[in-house]
Amino acid sequence: MAGSLGDFGVQLIGALGGKPTKQAQKLFGSWQRWEGGHTANSATWNPLNLTAPGSGLPTINSVGVVAMPNMQAGVKRTAELLRSGYPAIARAMASGQVDFKDPALQGDLNRWLSGKRTPGMTPYVQKIAGSYGQTLPLSPTPGRANPAQGRQLGEPPPPPRRAVFDPGAYASTVLGQYASGGSMDFTQLPGVVQSSFRLPPPPPAAPGASPSPGARQAPGAAPHDHEHGGEGVPLEYSGKTMVLPTKWKSTHPTSGLEDSGFNHAIDIMGKPGTPVAAPVSGTIIRHGSAQGGSSIYFQGDDGRTYWIGHIESDFPAGVKVKRGQVIAQISADHAAPHVHLDYSTSYR
Repeated sequence: MAGSLGDFGVQLIGALGGKPTKQAQKLFGSWQRWEGGHTANSATWNPLNLTAPGSGLPTINSVGVVAMPNMQAGVKRTAELLRSGYPAIARAMASGQVDFKDPALQGDLNRWLSGKRTPGMTPYVQKIAGSYGQTLPLSPTPGRANPAQGRQLGEPPPPPRRAVFDPGAYASTVLGQYASGGSMDFTQLPGVVQSSFRLPPPPPAAPGASPSPGARQAPGAAPHDHEHGGEGVPLEYSGKTMVLPTKWKSTHPTSGLEDSGFNHAIDIMGKPGTPVAAPVSGTIIRHGSAQGGSSIYFQGDDGRTYWIGHIESDFPAGVKVKRGQVIAQISADHAAPHVHLDYSTSYR
């Protein structure tokens, strides 16, 4: 079994002398999400996009990012590089004590991107910190004229209004398919998700000021707690418990689990803490990691092995459960909380 990128993170933390705490795994997952090695390019088992020109390893681009032959080789090279040249990152990952306000950690991350160890909250560091859950303002750029336009020097500008995922729009689209007696082709789900992003309302106007255009929330934009996720067997809710489906069309390929037979991935958005119930009766066979939260390998009585990721669970391996029994909760550790559901008919 080749393992997953979550397993890569666990082994990397161990190679740095640490234990795979939630904080340490979250740091690795947040960093990898923005680097995209192995998942967004062909740098296999190189999740942080190490460069090694002249090493004999195949390179994937002009700057020398390499593809590793296997997970063990990738873990070894990554750990050696972090220990030798990026001590603050190595220390944070090994200890699980992660503070993106630390100038040493900022300097190491900036060096990773630019080759220069300069402290400061650059856009690169800010993105990783945001994925981790630490929202921090950018550092001021020395030598630039004051762009504050009436604000005091050093006062951060108001945050830009970025489109955010609107679960109400998503739910109304998906549930509408079932309300009309049909089922949804989940190959269309990425487009549905993309169309469900909305600009949030602007901040309240100052007392006495006229409200700005668009300040009122559009009708029907209030969040809902309901999404569906299956074809043939829809995602069910018992109160607020999510009973996972057993039939669906894949929405995206799975990363790092294909060698174990998993390649039917679907993402089902949901609020952190939402109870997740077993899709069929069966047995929890083991726990694993995920890029944001943990995972369960679940052997169903239907002959499938299900991989349920980005969740938290205290159910021990070996426990038999029935369909509809709560076995986990959606984790808050993923940047876009959801359940990643996959199945294999060949996993052993």
